[in-house]
Amino acid sequence: MEGASKQLLRSAYPVRDPYASEDEFFRRRPEVAGYAAGDGAVVLNPHSGLPDSGKQSVALNEAARLRMMDAGSYFQFPLERHQQQFFSGSEYGSQPQMARHSVMARIIAGDPSAGPYTDAQRAAAESVLAGLLIGSPPAVAARMER
Repeated sequence: MEGASKQLLRSAYPVRDPYASEDEFFRRRPEVAGYAAGDGAVVLNPHSGLPDSGKQSVALNEAARLRMMDAGSYFQFPLERHQQQFFSGSEYGSQPQMARHSVMARIIAGDPSAGPYTDAQRAAAESVLAGLLIGSPPAVAARMER
């Protein structure tokens, strides 16, 4: 999943430095590599110890999550047993739709951590990228005009 759609996804959601409260959270939770902030930005954890390539992957993952939130994406593919177990100890363990978003964002970013992925999950992730080339929800369009 390379190409123009990933570049468009990256450009639609800027990466910003963490605010003081976010930095405090990240300092306590270095295993959290970043998150999709409510202001439409990607925030990376400066305490994660990730190399630049890892940070770029996390930024793409979080941009994909923001895209799905902006578009109001709702997916019904089943989570596999290993994925349910993977997310069980996280914030997504009790939020299956957010876990689905996380699976798709990981596919888009090339992150195998919640895999192996099913054909239905890959198709859903491809639909998110294809949607970027067809049109953007108003929130994305407004950010891109800035």
